[in-house]
Amino acid sequence: VYTKFPYWKNNYGGFVENNQYSTHFFTVEAIDSLKRHEIEKPGEPFFLFLSYQTPHTPIESPGTYSRYSSFAKYSQRSKFPFEYMIFSADYESQVLVEYLKSSNQWNNTLFIFASDNGATSKTVPGSATVGSNYPLRGEKSSSFEAAMRVQAFVSGGIVPKPLRGTKNKLISHFVDWYASFCYLADVNSTDAPPNPIPERDQLPDDIDPQSPSMINPSTGELDNIWASNGDVYPDHDSVNIIPYLFNPGPDVEVKGYHPEERDALVISKEAIIKGDYKLVLAQPCAVDAAQNSQGCKNNKKYGWLMADDKESSYEPPPIGQGCTKINNPFGAPIVFEPCLFNLETDPDERSPIINDAIQNDLWKALNDSLVYQYNTQLLNKENGVSRESDLGACQSSGNANFFGVSDSPICGLNLCGKSGTTISC
Repeated sequence: VYTKFPYWKNNYGGFVENNQYSTHFFTVEAIDSLKRHEIEKPGEPFFLFLSYQTPHTPIESPGTYSRYSSFAKYSQRSKFPFEYMIFSADYESQVLVEYLKSSNQWNNTLFIFASDNGATSKTVPGSATVGSNYPLRGEKSSSFEAAMRVQAFVSGGIVPKPLRGTKNKLISHFVDWYASFCYLADVNSTDAPPNPIPERDQLPDDIDPQSPSMINPSTGELDNIWASNGDVYPDHDSVNIIPYLFNPGPDVEVKGYHPEERDALVISKEAIIKGDYKLVLAQPCAVDAAQNSQGCKNNKKYGWLMADDKESSYEPPPIGQGCTKINNPFGAPIVFEPCLFNLETDPDERSPIINDAIQNDLWKALNDSLVYQYNTQLLNKENGVSRESDLGACQSSGNANFFGVSDSPICGLNLCGKSGTTISC
């Protein structure tokens, strides 16, 4: 995968045979594209997205690649394949930065380095080391912080000098870079629909949250709120976070905070953060796992791996602590075991708290955003009305197949089939 593998190049360019380690190959391509940009569009801003394969599985180190001979463990590289892969990404990132500096572009560049998800608990071949997100709980593809609170930093000459080397505990999402980049490029980031999205108070009280419908102003007929004619669709919820990064308040290094434009951060169908609190309804794929779906990964570690990154040091969650599984005895309706955490005082998610008012508030925010927006884009199927067979026990998988979507709502908290805008747990 990493060497001697053909790559698709450009939009219509076909495959290119590659004999370089992919981290090296992609860096060469990135710098070549920057050089072409300088020639073809001198002085104009550029946007470069560079996504290395390293250090993703499969574990394939650069081998005897002399380009990386400065690796501290080069003579023992076969014993440290994962570290060797990380070194290649670090090395090539430095090559890119040095090019930007040598071409006098670094001082006007914002350089962002971020992971897309936390580590898995897979064992690295040839060692006892496993992926670890210590001290955070869980791993990739879970609903816990280890899956989503990832390492990231910003650099570049555009970063104010007094802020270099500091930390910022802004609670943001990767999608926030879209609005932020638009701001830096002086581009309007708005993507509002031609017809306004109906407000909650404009919708019928008995609306089905899995397929909300109302009179389509374009046709005069009952239709899904997003209207199959394409004139109504949700705007993006990306937030420009540059002001929060470049003009931070006094406590940004010690206390987490949200941008003023966002009341709550929806992480997935199963998790949401609002203020200091996080609600975990279930784990991804939980419904399919309960129904013994063959395509569902149900072997995740929902506890804590210690700092030594050894599988033997794994600490499982306490027995009976919810939010790691669901109950589905004898095919009865699925019931989730939600957990509520205070991330400010308990960032490792070790001590669930009981507070019905806060839990209901977070559930309503999750329902309003996901059910009302992303998960309701089931365009004009059945005239925007749920099928009779879906009004009882949860039928997430059936809905996905029927509506032709790959991802359907996690109903959560045994609320499947209930309608109205005042759902609470």
